[in-house]
Parts: sequence; structure tokens; C-alpha cells
Amino acid sequence: MNISNRIFEPFYTVDKNKSKKLSGTGLGLSLVKKMRVKQDATIDVLDSEKGTVFQVNIPLASP
Repeated sequence: MNISNRIFEPFYTVDKNKSKKLSGTGLGLSLVKKMRVKQDATIDVLDSEKGTVFQVNIPLASP
């Protein structure tokens, strides 16, 4: 996996010269990370040539 942990930092965005013409604030994944910690969830990152998929798994009950 070639994805840096920096993508989960607030306000981090990819290099705009290399990305598609999309924009954002860089807050989405940092909020997901905070929710993951509070809900004892996991985040799986699946990276391919076609794009990246983030899968959040939230347990139904606490362990």
C-alpha cells in the first residue's frame, strides 16, 4: 500500500498538479479517523490503478 498516513491529518490534500480536477478542504478522512477511534472501528484502504476505496468497519457491539 503506497498511501501515507498523512491523508488522515486535518487539511491535508493531495498535490493538485497530480490529481483530477476535484477539490476539497482535506477534512473528510481526518473526521473519519476520529469517528473510528470513538467507535472502535477499523479503516481498510484498498488502492488500485483505478482509484482508492476506504472501507470503515464499525462493530455492532463493543469487544
